[in-house]
Amino acid sequence: MTHNETGSGLRPSRRTVVKGAAWAVPAVAVAASTPASASSPEEPEINFELSSLCKLPGQSSGDKCYDKGNVAFLVFDNTKSAQDYTICEVTAIYNDKMRLCVVGISDPAVDCGAFADSITIPAGESKTIAVWTNGADESSGGTFTVEFTGGFSGECAAAEPQSGNLTGGSWTSGGGSCKAQPAGCSAIPSICGTGKCGASG
Repeated sequence: MTHNETGSGLRPSRRTVVKGAAWAVPAVAVAASTPASASSPEEPEINFELSSLCKLPGQSSGDKCYDKGNVAFLVFDNTKSAQDYTICEVTAIYNDKMRLCVVGISDPAVDCGAFADSITIPAGESKTIAVWTNGADESSGGTFTVEFTGGFSGECAAAEPQSGNLTGGSWTSGGGSCKAQPAGCSAIPSICGTGKCGASG
């Protein structure tokens, strides 16, 4: 006769042991592996070696309300990021000798001669942005500091200022001294009526 009793002097049956064991097994807390927070993407760097500062033609830009104007062709390098970066505005370009009065920015490869509200630098790419200025006391190059606003999600936040050498040169339609200038980009957008940098008309 088979006994399943577990009283004194009797061995418990295998079924009873297994049943008890099921309740005795301690619960094991499984910690879900949490991936490390992704580091913030790096803001694009200005490649000053490929950038340049071009002097606008004097007499020929008079009808565009430029006086001692320059265009800084700044090459923004976004190759270290997997996200698009939007340049909202270039707020200042200056060195110890002069401060260029920024009128506007444009994408010389797309809308040459027209100001843009913002310009997006695609992820993993570099892009040239033309920064139009007016009222410079001199046209020489040198080490300039560039301040701008932008962001990876379309927001416009102040970026870390960047400094580097900009080579001065004359405006040319095919490159020349302004090596960052795309071929065929020779139009000058008008700043008449903007009220910026003493512009009038």
